Amino acid sequence: MPIYQTVAFEFDSAEHGAALFNLDVEGNIYTRIGNPTNAVLEKRVAALEGGVDGLSVSSGMAAIEYALINIARSGEQYRPLFRSCTALLIRSWRIFFRSAGFLRVSRQLIVQRCREAD
Repeated sequence: MPIYQTVAFEFDSAEHGAALFNLDVEGNIYTRIGNPTNAVLEKRVAALEGGVDGLSVSSGMAAIEYALINIARSGEQYRPLFRSCTALLIRSWRIFFRSAGFLRVSRQLIVQRCREAD
């Protein structure tokens, strides 16, 4: 599989480009949205993990954001396990949910609950 080192892709015509941007047809539009190299990575990781599909992002913080945004529901409270996540989540979650509530949980309680789960 070649690595595509490009930021843009050529369209067959203006109509083809419009169809791609309208998501009427599948294809590559812009590297930050998706590209053949990422598509191969995503499909191979999904196959390794037994998933249906995958999503690759450029940083761990982006991965954390995507994961939490997909499981979070308004009104729920969460306890970030890593302090580096707290500022990111408070800022971005206030945009999406208008408030960001985090539970204050001691490490001792987390360890206790993990042991109980075993």
